[in-house]
Amino acid sequence: LKVNDITVKADNIVIATGSTPIVPEPWKAFGDRIMTTDDFFEQETLPESVAVIGLGVIGLELGQAMARLGVKVTGVDMTDILSGLSDPDINQQAREIIGKEFELWQGAPAELEEADGKIRVRAGDKEVIVDKVLAAMGRRPNLDRLKLENLGAPLDQYGVPEYDHATQRIGDTSVFIVGDADNEKPILHEAADDGKIAAFNILAGESTPFRRKTPLAITFTDPNIIQVGQCWNNLDQGNIIVGQIPMGPVGRALTKAKNRGLLKVYVEKNSGKLLGGAMIGVCGENIAHLLAWSVQQEKTVVDLLRMPFYHPVMEEALQGALRNALGQLEIDLPKYVEVEPLR
Repeated sequence: LKVNDITVKADNIVIATGSTPIVPEPWKAFGDRIMTTDDFFEQETLPESVAVIGLGVIGLELGQAMARLGVKVTGVDMTDILSGLSDPDINQQAREIIGKEFELWQGAPAELEEADGKIRVRAGDKEVIVDKVLAAMGRRPNLDRLKLENLGAPLDQYGVPEYDHATQRIGDTSVFIVGDADNEKPILHEAADDGKIAAFNILAGESTPFRRKTPLAITFTDPNIIQVGQCWNNLDQGNIIVGQIPMGPVGRALTKAKNRGLLKVYVEKNSGKLLGGAMIGVCGENIAHLLAWSVQQEKTVVDLLRMPFYHPVMEEALQGALRNALGQLEIDLPKYVEVEPLR
């Protein structure tokens, strides 16, 4: 490893260089009127108006927060998808719920131009003049100055070398890549696991592959948006059934006066095994963990319905979705489903 005029020799190297917010080069001319997640929380005052470009997790969370603090927010995304949702029903619910708090322009890319000290934002046939823009179009790994092509491993379009996702090792080298630098899942618990896996293999002097945890994504909007396990667009649609429940009749959601949203669970048709789910609803962060733990332990609908559900709690929404799935299963069910006989 060479840094300027200093050469460092090591048995193993870990690349953990993090990532940088994506800002198109022409936008940099607007200076500090373009905000990113790197400087957003350093703002001493809030602008009167903001365009949030990119309606993924960060764009939605910060867009909603600013709107509730009195900022006039316009959200823009070139896709029709919010927060990376692949389930069309949950996505539509999210658009309806979040769209009541600030404008959502979707389906056309944003174009920026100077407007007498402000910024004119165009997307399709719409335009708005704002004080600032929050660029929330994702992050790129900080790899462009490392000359990773010298490792001999193929590089993808983002400059990430081909590596084993179960060991974090790059090819057959003694170099490992972890965290945001690998451009896989820029989430704290996943980055931490990357580091643990790389450290184990370095210290043990081997390449032990590790099973990765069930995919878990939570957007901390109000209400929460979640995706767990297999996403809708990755499922074998001919081999699944979908259990669902709207938040409207869920008792705990009613008592919170936040009974908007929908929960869906994806279940393997010929086994009853839970594969994943998605939701927009209050306390979604809690439901997300129950779903993730259940998917990882390969639990079935019957297994979960035999668990205790107190009343009134948000977990009853999961119970309702599971009951909805139960009636669609194409398998032989036990005589007693929700209670288990002693013999």
